[in-house]
Amino acid sequence: MCKRALYFLCTCVANDSITHVGTPYLAVRHFQTASSVRGESVRKVLGMAVSKERKAELIKQYGKDENDSGSAAVQVALLTERIRGLTEHMKSHKKDFHTRRGLLMLVGKRRRLLSYIKKQDIEQYRELIKSLGIRDNIQ
Repeated sequence: MCKRALYFLCTCVANDSITHVGTPYLAVRHFQTASSVRGESVRKVLGMAVSKERKAELIKQYGKDENDSGSAAVQVALLTERIRGLTEHMKSHKKDFHTRRGLLMLVGKRRRLLSYIKKQDIEQYRELIKSLGIRDNIQ
């Protein structure tokens, strides 16, 4: 199933307006029910986004409080989660170069944030990379 058909399907199902009987209609058969797609974005259907529950859990674990979504440690944790999802996607879609570019951009952003944390507080940096399970390769 092509991504364009999946995108069309998700927008139609989210708007409750499946009217075409073509490729997008056939895409409905790929899912168990159309209601499982309802209200979800294309990335969530593909499994590349972080769910609201997981995001809240990461913010609670790495932030100062439940509303602290902007601190560098929380941003690194969220980026790590997105990177892991995209890495799994890339294992089965080796020629998806657009996703590869996005993945590399996320990795670069995470590197810059980790570099900032390392300059500010080396102990917090070591604790963060240990809890996230990532390597220490920041100079």
